[in-house]
Formats: sequence, C-alpha cells, structure tokens
Amino acid sequence: MNVILKQKFFLFINQTLQFMKVFLPSAIVLLIFFHSLMGLSQSGTKSSDSRILHTTASKYEKCNISTPTGIKAYYSEIAKINSKYVSFTEAAGVLVSFGHDCIIPANSLFFAATNMRKSDRKETWLKYISENYVDYDNTGIGAASDYQPEVNALLNSFRWFEMDGPLSRKNAKRFHSQINILSKSKIEVQFKPKSNDNSIKYNYEGSIYINSETNEIDSINLLKCKRYSYQHNKFVLGWMRIVFEWNDDKCWPKTIISGYNIDEIELVTTFKTLSTKPTYINLEKDDFNLFLEFQISPVVMFESSYWEQNDFVSKNTLQQIEKDIGSKRTLNQQFKENSNQPYRVMKLPNGEIFPNKDCEKYIFYNKRIGKLLELID
Repeated sequence: MNVILKQKFFLFINQTLQFMKVFLPSAIVLLIFFHSLMGLSQSGTKSSDSRILHTTASKYEKCNISTPTGIKAYYSEIAKINSKYVSFTEAAGVLVSFGHDCIIPANSLFFAATNMRKSDRKETWLKYISENYVDYDNTGIGAASDYQPEVNALLNSFRWFEMDGPLSRKNAKRFHSQINILSKSKIEVQFKPKSNDNSIKYNYEGSIYINSETNEIDSINLLKCKRYSYQHNKFVLGWMRIVFEWNDDKCWPKTIISGYNIDEIELVTTFKTLSTKPTYINLEKDDFNLFLEFQISPVVMFESSYWEQNDFVSKNTLQQIEKDIGSKRTLNQQFKENSNQPYRVMKLPNGEIFPNKDCEKYIFYNKRIGKLLELID
C-alpha cells in the first residue's frame, strides 16, 4: 500500500471513529426502535411509525406514577381581551393525585390552594361572563361572579393527553410519527393524527423530546391539544408544553404551561411543582368528592409574606396587570380584600349566595388539606 493510500485509509478510520463517538448513543436507540419494527413487520400487526410511539408509550406508562401522591406546587393564570390584562390569579398549594384507579380518570389530579393572590376582574371580563352564561338545566341560578380556577382545565387537559394521545399504548396507533436526531443525547419524535382521525379527542400534534442516553422523556411540545374553555362553554384546541422530572425511574410533570387564543381572548395557565419528588399518601374514601366539590370555588387565602419571598411573576408584569385592570385599588389591596372570600359565587333563585365560606364543609376541607400538607415533604 503506497503512502497516499495509507493516509486516506487512516483518515477514513479517524472520521469513522469521530462519527461513532458523536452519534453512537442515538444510533443505538434507533437500532432498538428498528429492531422492534422489523419484528412487527413480519407479523404485520403494526405499522412502523406507530411502533415508535408504542415503544415510547410503553416506557412512559411503566414509569409514570400510578398510585396516590401529593407534591407542593404553584399555578398562575393570566387572561387578556384585545391584548389587555383582564384577570390574574396565582397560588401556592399542593397537587394531589388520586392515581390511575381514580373513579373519574380525567379528574385524578387536583390542585388545592393554600395561599392565593387574586386580582379584581376588569369590566370587560365581567361583561364577557354575563353575556356568555348559559343556564343549561334551567335552575334559575344566575351567572357566577367569575369562572372557576383555570388550573382545573389545565390538569384535565394534561390527563386527556395522557389517556387519548400518543403516550397511551392503546392510542399510539392513531398517530403518524417521525424521528429526528437533534444531538448525540436528544431525539425528537414528531407526531400528528392520521388523516382519518378528525375528532378533537385525538387531535394532538407536536413533538416528544427523548434523552437517548437515559431513554427518558425530557419534554413534550403540543402545538394542538384538547382543552375545555369555561369562557366558551365547549372543548377547544389549545397548546401545551410539558417538562418532566425523573427520580428512581419514576416521572411526573415538573412544569405544564398551556393556553389558547380564540377571537379576542388570550389565556395562559402555568403549573409548577415545588418539591423535589412526590410523596406517596393514603387518601380517605370521601376525599375525591370533597376535592371535586371545592376545586370549583376554593376560599381565597392570602398571606403576603410568602409572596414577598417568592416572585414567580415579574414586577413589570404585575405593574402592567394593575394598569390594564384599572381598579380603584392597588393590586396589593386587591389581593388583601379578595382574601377570605370564595373564588366565585352564584346567586340562587331564593336570593341566597352560594357557596358560603363559613359552612362546615369549607372548614372541614381546609383542615383536610392541612393534614395532607403535614405528610408532604
């Protein structure tokens, strides 16, 4: 072999080794995928693209925590009409999961607020509430003073995605997918519904980002997702971004941000966990009905010292919210004077205001949340 050929040979070997060093981790993951695909193509039971999602879904279902847990958490909601802030709420509290065996699977996640800041609502927001209220059952109950907390819609939307989207082994076959190698440690799995699936129930489109070194899902970006709009009294298409936390081969959502833009309304809800990992808890028989009843209108409890030490929302944003809402009270005054009141109230046909913050059930509910908090790290 002459000198020139030797140089070309060693150059080829060096380039090959460098390529393997960079792309080998991702290549191994792809080989695992393709190996499973070949086995399925012989039996003809699954298409290749659905198998990619099926493998991802299998991993997720095994590692997703399925038993009751609690974890300290935070949420905020911001609404705009015609690009002006009309409402703002944020709260610290606890996320309670009733697990996969919950009697209503889509309602297995509840956020219980223990410290909440609630602004006044701008007149345009209150007008929107009254004009779009529908008394479906002819109860004679008038429009509520506000919509229920948006964290409920956010958590329901996340659970619907888990159950009906590509993270479900049962429904992975409903989606087309494509793998993109982004780096030696990150793979993107793009997905969208198959052309014959036009139902909003399965209308999920976006990307799953996987750490190819650990084979764990890092995050999910949903360009389209199912969400219920309290403002429009119907299911709508929104967007969602999810970041996962992992510990001891188990995962849970660390951050969920979701929202929608319809007509003049823009709404964004943010959820974050504040503990390093969930705590396994024992829930009592009546806890589900208790949480289900009071998630719609919790009592606003505001303690200023917590917010002085935890600034989840920037001062500039808070100043703009105060300016846009245009209340006669400062934003901090609004937080104080809206405290110790139900989040939303309705007027019954007999003139009674419901719910009553001093009723025994509210007192019992708050005591139960206090007991759960004592168990959570």
